[in-house]
Amino acid sequence: MFYPRYGPPEKSHRNSGSQHGRHRVSDASGQLPLAGDTIFALLEGSSEALCAVDRQWRYVYVNAQAERLTGMTRDQMLGRSIWELWPESVGGEDWGHLHRAMNENVCVDFRHHYRANDTYMEVRASPCASGLVIFFKDVTHHVRLEGDRHLSEQRYRSLVDAVVQLMWMNDAEGRPMFRNRRWYEYTGLEETAEPVAWGSIIHADDIDGVQAIRRRAIAEGEPYQIEYRLRRHDGEYRWHLARVVPLKDAGGRVINWFGTATDVHDMKLADQETRKARQEAEGANAAKDQFLAVLSHELRTPLTPVVMTVAAMEMDRSLSPQLREDLTMIRRNIELETKLIDDLLDVTRIANGKIRLTPRPTQVHALLKNVLDIVRADITEKRLIVRTHLGAADCEVWADPARLQQIFWNLIKNAIKFTPAGGYVDVVTANVGERIVKIEVIDSGVGIEPAVLERVFNAFDQGEAAVTRQFGGLGLGLAISKALAELHGGAIRAESEGKGRGSKFIVELPARGAVQKLVDQIQPLHGSNIDHSQRLRLLLVEDHADTRRMLHRLLEERRFTVFTAGSVAAALSILSRENIDVLISDIGLPDASGHDLMRQVARVYESIVGVAISGFGMDSDVKLSREAGFAVHLTKPVDLDQLESLIRTLSRRHTPASQVMSC
Repeated sequence: MFYPRYGPPEKSHRNSGSQHGRHRVSDASGQLPLAGDTIFALLEGSSEALCAVDRQWRYVYVNAQAERLTGMTRDQMLGRSIWELWPESVGGEDWGHLHRAMNENVCVDFRHHYRANDTYMEVRASPCASGLVIFFKDVTHHVRLEGDRHLSEQRYRSLVDAVVQLMWMNDAEGRPMFRNRRWYEYTGLEETAEPVAWGSIIHADDIDGVQAIRRRAIAEGEPYQIEYRLRRHDGEYRWHLARVVPLKDAGGRVINWFGTATDVHDMKLADQETRKARQEAEGANAAKDQFLAVLSHELRTPLTPVVMTVAAMEMDRSLSPQLREDLTMIRRNIELETKLIDDLLDVTRIANGKIRLTPRPTQVHALLKNVLDIVRADITEKRLIVRTHLGAADCEVWADPARLQQIFWNLIKNAIKFTPAGGYVDVVTANVGERIVKIEVIDSGVGIEPAVLERVFNAFDQGEAAVTRQFGGLGLGLAISKALAELHGGAIRAESEGKGRGSKFIVELPARGAVQKLVDQIQPLHGSNIDHSQRLRLLLVEDHADTRRMLHRLLEERRFTVFTAGSVAAALSILSRENIDVLISDIGLPDASGHDLMRQVARVYESIVGVAISGFGMDSDVKLSREAGFAVHLTKPVDLDQLESLIRTLSRRHTPASQVMSC
């Protein structure tokens, strides 16, 4: 059946009588004669490589495709044995396959690696009467693709097994298909053919929420994330953040779901601790604010009658010079205590971002001169030389004059305080370009150590304990000055060459031309119909007897008609029978609050203007007074001149409750 040489012979030693004289063969039954050249043409035209060997393993036929795949010609192969041409196969796996096909008369399929050109062949050996017919085809491309895919899968598995997150893949319906090694290590569960359901390891309190979100995501085909507690192999439940995304085909249909779960337990606990600490800090801060407010009230209340008594005594021309000097000393120390209370409240306002400015065009030089006039007695007492060099050609800024004067007062007062008797204090101004007004306060005082210089603007920090013992104070002035300077769009800094070598404080503020105008928050007051040809009638409501008695006397001396009450009930009784122009009321009263009183007055007596007087001076206190209907909220101890001025102004021009001022 197989030709021992290339192609069929032209002549045969057995003449079949063919008209062409060619060799003819028949099928096994001898019924269907086939021409030898036809068989040859079929074998040569096959797309598969084919060869045949006899029982001595010699090649007896090789087709053209086999020549191409082996890289050898027919002449090189025909008549030679497989083991002669491929000696490396002797005793190998291929040897076993071929011998099995030859000896056991069975078809054998196997894959052969042809090392000569690094190709892979898919081989089928079929037995026949004369030996074996061997079919083979090149599958190198498929083998390499298969290897690449296997390598890719191995790399993917290595990657997902290496990450610290739990990773998994589910089918389109959410059924588990794959979980990484970390998942099994964390849960302590064994990898089985039937994956364990998530519900068995998710905390019972979280499972319903997780399932609801998963069902919705699967129905909508959308990614989702959720936090839940997952049971670890030791039984502890730990918080995890799970993120799950769908893989979709070109038509938008979900094929798989990929998910990761990250352990966020420690971070969540830390966040809870942080929130708890923040809440505690906010509570402590609120408690501190409340304490300062109460402290301020309790300190201010007894100061009020003292200030008024001193003010009344100073007006007495019959007093001796020595007594007048003593009264001045008393007043100065009361004002100092009041300033310390104000500083405490200012620090709280600054910390809470509640400092309110009322800016307007302000002359820096005028404020500096005013401060120097205020501290003139201190300068004289210490025999200090004060020199001014007000060289700023443009000294106008857009500022709150009271707050800006507070900055200058703090700096100049500090310079006087820390400069020994006989020293000097220089106050210098200059323009830096066209945009900045620079103010310098320079002294020959105790100086500042380099280590202290960087924290000199910290609240309650005066540097060394010896400084506090020697000079006193709370260490708030510079902290307040820094905050106020920054609120004005400026800056403040300190310079010193060290201990005993004096200090320099520099304030830089934007010139008015460089600042956009701020909206004045105090609107013009509207007129009322009060007749001012008559003496103004005041109702003073104060439960502190000493304060009530002194205020009554001093206001009467300033030509007001004054009615007094110690409670809300007594005040309402007076209002029912007397015509009152201005209500002056404390807030803390025995039977109700001043706010309650003002609300009743505002409903019944529209023409009465309210002035609140309280030892509480926080922004929240001012807000409550505004909401109750008071036009002004004054903080104790009250400056009598300021009170008189406000009474006369407010009686002429009624202030809507929404525009209450704080003084």
